[in-house]
Amino acid sequence: MDKGLLDREQIKAVELAVLQDKRSFRNGYSPQEDIRSILPEYGWKRTVANTVFSALEEAAFLALEAQKLPHRLTGFAHYGLKEVSGKENLEVITEKEHTLALLCTHESEADYSLGHLLRHEGIPRGHTIAGSNLITNKKDGSYHGLLKLVFDADSILKLERDLESIGVDRNRSSNYTLTFNRLFGQIHTMGGNTFGYPSGTRTRTNEDWGKIGDKKYFGMLLRAQEDSDKPIYAIPITVTYDRVFNASNLVGQNVTGIKKQDAEELSSLTLPLLKYSFFSPVYLHVGMPLNISEYLGTHGHQKRAQPALIQDFNEELIKGIYATPTSFAASALKSFMPFDGSVADLAEEVKKTAEIMSDDPNTLRYSRIAVLSSMIAGNDHVSQHDLVMAIHERLALAHARGILMPAIISHASASEVLKLAEKRGALLDFARYDSERSEWSARDGMLTLYYAGAIDKRIEQALHST
Repeated sequence: MDKGLLDREQIKAVELAVLQDKRSFRNGYSPQEDIRSILPEYGWKRTVANTVFSALEEAAFLALEAQKLPHRLTGFAHYGLKEVSGKENLEVITEKEHTLALLCTHESEADYSLGHLLRHEGIPRGHTIAGSNLITNKKDGSYHGLLKLVFDADSILKLERDLESIGVDRNRSSNYTLTFNRLFGQIHTMGGNTFGYPSGTRTRTNEDWGKIGDKKYFGMLLRAQEDSDKPIYAIPITVTYDRVFNASNLVGQNVTGIKKQDAEELSSLTLPLLKYSFFSPVYLHVGMPLNISEYLGTHGHQKRAQPALIQDFNEELIKGIYATPTSFAASALKSFMPFDGSVADLAEEVKKTAEIMSDDPNTLRYSRIAVLSSMIAGNDHVSQHDLVMAIHERLALAHARGILMPAIISHASASEVLKLAEKRGALLDFARYDSERSEWSARDGMLTLYYAGAIDKRIEQALHST
């Protein structure tokens, strides 16, 4: 068993502790309904899945090592690697008995497969708690085989999450949250680590990085520390993709966060997702660990400790944003767009515009949302020269301030950065190129503003830090 993960008997003990905790019962409700399918599969199927996924990992990382060879020989790095920085920050943890809450930004469906990268880099793993609806077929209640293997191979604990009833029944929603809280706390009490997303779900509305930490999640973390005799360390992990694999492009998971996903919509994406997560560029930064017990000791109560914890967590996240060709290009494009609000503000504008145009925001297809957000954010043409100059300004600032970036970007010209983004196809997520006019135009206001906001926030913080 990987360090930080509980074995089968320990998970059963966690389940029993949740069921015996009197705080888990209210409104005539028992958590038994939520945790009846918590255990991962421990049979031959899981063994086969682990063997296959381990082979994929080895193949992927052997390919990466081959790509890194020219860098070792020449000092010039090939763009498009998987990079993990900040691992040395974990060395500040000196207590022998402790647990970790590994907290990632949650940007795409590929995040569910980050475990293999952490494992390869020697970073302790943790249990993710996820809704079983993600792997369950609505029609007959059966599990989708391949999706379940992915869950089991990564030791994801499943809660029964009936989204329809949770959405309309306040008691049902409250009780589900209570079960989630108790389960999270008991994992840490038992000595296990957790792996979670403080923003609650994929950032469909992509609020700026300063708001990515959800109060409920950090409240849960502080309560878990109050119940545990071992110090819990929150580990901020910033995830940067250069081209995000997002099911929204394929199943209409709209950016206003209305539509929910289940196995029927995700199952066809499983193989593309695995291919993407094993073989595509991704950059992780491990921030400084935050000792939750120290926040309670300093502030005395979780409600007073929570704001300070969230602020420190978000500052660590911003420090870890990688500058990629696409994020630079998106940031530069944003400087030519008239909309100056956050992406959450843009999502609200999309809803309002849809209603004015007699569209139902609840049934909008992703393509329609992209059109509306682009229209609101501004879809004017930008010359190639102007875009290069805007990238150049950010690139010069990033070079001077030591902002994290893939090695090739650190000594490339602005025009090379733009060409690289084009060549990889990543820039096409954000803009169209008119070859006759040698001009670009913003393609999807939501996505562009998200990446632009991320890199601009990082540059702004670097400026203020000096």
